[in-house]
Amino acid sequence: MLGLRGERGRRGCDERATRAAKSVPIAALVAMLAVPSLGAESAPPTTPNAYAVAAGGSLYLGNTTRVVARTPPPTPDARPSDTPTSVATNGTLLLDERVEVADAYARRGAKLRLLADVHGDLVVPEGAVQLSNRARVRGDLLARRDVIAGVSSRVDGAVAATDGAVKVVRLARLAGDVFAKTEFRGERDVVVGASGTTIDVVGSVVLRDRGEYFGTIEHEGPITMLGGVPPILHAPVVQVAHGTLAAPAMPDWRLDPVVVDDADPSADDRTIAAVPGGTLLPPGRYGAIVLAQEAVLRLAPGVYDVASFAAQSDAQVVVDVADPDARVELRVKKNVEPGRRFVVDVGAAGEAGRQARASRIRTVVGGSFRGGQDAIWAGAIVAKGGIALGKHTRLWGSLASGGDVAVGRDSTIVWVPPADPS
Repeated sequence: MLGLRGERGRRGCDERATRAAKSVPIAALVAMLAVPSLGAESAPPTTPNAYAVAAGGSLYLGNTTRVVARTPPPTPDARPSDTPTSVATNGTLLLDERVEVADAYARRGAKLRLLADVHGDLVVPEGAVQLSNRARVRGDLLARRDVIAGVSSRVDGAVAATDGAVKVVRLARLAGDVFAKTEFRGERDVVVGASGTTIDVVGSVVLRDRGEYFGTIEHEGPITMLGGVPPILHAPVVQVAHGTLAAPAMPDWRLDPVVVDDADPSADDRTIAAVPGGTLLPPGRYGAIVLAQEAVLRLAPGVYDVASFAAQSDAQVVVDVADPDARVELRVKKNVEPGRRFVVDVGAAGEAGRQARASRIRTVVGGSFRGGQDAIWAGAIVAKGGIALGKHTRLWGSLASGGDVAVGRDSTIVWVPPADPS
């Protein structure tokens, strides 16, 4: 956890402020924390392959989409167990309604819509954060600019706006420490803090009636109480000298560029027709590959260099990676455009087998990847350009893009790290 309370630098403290919080500067505390999202000694990973979804541009996850790590069931008749896993973007992050992820890192800003749920920390090194109605962050929320906790939203950990304001809207709940640089504003019917926490505000404090505050409020600027009924204060309100309060350290985090292996295609274009038993294509160099409607393309272990790849609706690619040493890498010079209901078939019935085989498949795209709706894909997708997946997509693998990533609604990404990460 961010742990804002108790470990902050102070100058000119009066006796009450000293009793409320002592010891080393907050930047030192953050560096000592074991949480991987914060601190110089345990900064977030910067390599794209450390995340289920990584975007060099913006990242959008559509309604009810889940990004999870899946544990195979102990018995064939049991259900697998899903745990949300992490996403990262160098741009802005938008989690639409009811989206679930674990830790989320968004360099330039983040917005969570209705019932979106970050099960870990949310870290925004350069931008602002907006939590919409009933959105939730179960860990800490650290942002450079303003933080707006919308109606009935919730943050279970600490909240910090290191260069901005914190605004808590009606019925919102912040359970941990709070730091606000320019202003803290609490609207009606909010609950902030818990016993032993602090609300540190360098600028002004505005508290409306019917709010409830359990943490000690320490402020350098003026404080204003609005409304007919004063807010309920369970701990002291302490004005400290100018320059007393210090912001938590912000990690200088950004994703590394996505590295794409250049494909070396030929001019040998192939159109795969729908024929009984499908069409086997041996590894090698090809031009544009196009799958007709309901066509089945069979790929053997090895490397395929192609100019482009496209498929009409209901086409399939059957990938032979049953051997643990088998690998298939599809390297595409330009774009990949699988159509609606496209399926990558790895030939495994169980969840454990599906994940093991998906880890042996890699699609490398020099252009963009644009998938149709209701698709099933296996393996890591690494694209120099953008990646867009249609609604109802099921992916066993990962996404890494040098551009924007957009995943349509009602999709599931089961994170399967590559067997041979690069």
